[in-house]
Amino acid sequence: MSLLLSILSGLLLIPIFPAGNIDMLAWFALIPLMHVINDKNAPWAALYAFVAGFTAYAGILYWIFPLVKSNTGSVIQSVACLVSLSMYLALFVAVWAGIVVFCRRQSLPVYMLIVGATWVALEYARTYLFTGFPWALIGYSQYRAFWLLPIVRDTGVYGVSFLVISVNALLYKLLLFRQTRNSLFTAFAIFSVLIALRFIGPIPSISPGVSSGQIVVGVIQPCIEQVKKWDKQFQNEILTTYESLADAISTLSPRFIVWPETIVPGFLPTDTYSTDWAISLVKRTKTANVIGTPYADPNGAFYNASVVVNKEGTALGVHRKTHLVPFGEFVPFRSILQPFFGILGMMGDFNRGTEYLPINIDSLKLGISICSENMFGDCARKLTKNGSTILINQTNDAWFFDTAAPEQHFVMNVFRAVENNRPVIVAGNTGVSGIISPQGLITKRTAVFTKTMFVAAVTPQTALTFYTAYGDVFAVSCCLIVLLFILWRIICLIKCKKS
Repeated sequence: MSLLLSILSGLLLIPIFPAGNIDMLAWFALIPLMHVINDKNAPWAALYAFVAGFTAYAGILYWIFPLVKSNTGSVIQSVACLVSLSMYLALFVAVWAGIVVFCRRQSLPVYMLIVGATWVALEYARTYLFTGFPWALIGYSQYRAFWLLPIVRDTGVYGVSFLVISVNALLYKLLLFRQTRNSLFTAFAIFSVLIALRFIGPIPSISPGVSSGQIVVGVIQPCIEQVKKWDKQFQNEILTTYESLADAISTLSPRFIVWPETIVPGFLPTDTYSTDWAISLVKRTKTANVIGTPYADPNGAFYNASVVVNKEGTALGVHRKTHLVPFGEFVPFRSILQPFFGILGMMGDFNRGTEYLPINIDSLKLGISICSENMFGDCARKLTKNGSTILINQTNDAWFFDTAAPEQHFVMNVFRAVENNRPVIVAGNTGVSGIISPQGLITKRTAVFTKTMFVAAVTPQTALTFYTAYGDVFAVSCCLIVLLFILWRIICLIKCKKS
């Protein structure tokens, strides 16, 4: 029964993220697992939690299988990658359970605090450990819970994770004492309130500060299949698609146009053909363009980058991607692993950028992130703190094919918008593209694998949130709380042995 309950918790966690989007399940998904570990010692609790975590992440990240298979052609490698990543993430759930067993006899407030803080501390750890993989943090499941999003301005996404896990702990404790009518009534009341709050509309913005007024921006989603993107025989077809979309959107007179990640077929500015083509593309739109491109510095370093070009064809600035994806933009231990990763292994390694500086277009200051940079709250925070009034995320999610991954990736931008009180413009090669308001409302979005373009209004913002100014204070505080609790438990155990 313990094994089945652990698996049940894992299964309940899968649909809280896109494409399931049953976000209400997050508030009680861990109750079966908490029941299992309540009477277990730490090793057994960790084992059952590992099972729950593996079940959850294998279901949430199922798209790893088609991604790897498309590049390697190997079913065995695809399964191995999915299993390995799911096991790695499940270890964090196991550690969480191992710590939770030591606080199960504490008072309800202390129990809720330690359970929630431990989960947040471990989410924070996996955000940065081994280059970081903060995909599917439990707080991201609540991107449509508008009543909850304002706390993100102070705590980041981790504040939402803390509340979700703490409510799981509260409901479990109430159900544990189900023999009392008051406990059952309280649990029912809490769940009813959560359901009601789920349908509350967007919360008004904080004071916007000095705004340069509403502007109209353009976004292009060319929908180039990944199998064609770097194949020379399709180059003319691809460039013709870009040019036709550029001609169409230019008639709508946007202030600037945002293209997806790496649309240029060669390295700017060293590849003369690609540079001339990119400049001519910008000139035909008669406005500034934000272009995703491979980029080569004069010293020979290569980057995944974004170049902002004005309507005259002059480059105004370059953002070099600061967080690179292992096996996507570089191959760790290349001499050993390169043969196992198909096209990803054959591509050269990019260098990592180091600057988080906005790029100016007239009075606008654009904070640009590329693909996975939007997974890290600190990237957008640094761009905003350094003066960005609009945030942009350029991506190419064609690697994910028709899976839930593009949706899971897109919703992280909701939290970057709210954390920093900035509109976010998202341009994806195959989608999802869209516009997100500073309150976290998705005001415009596209369907995946659709060739399209659109214009939409955004309002640049200048006011800073607590999160923008001070960063992950909440997550770090949770780490300190957990460390102090562990230290206290160690001291208690030493005293018990001595007595």
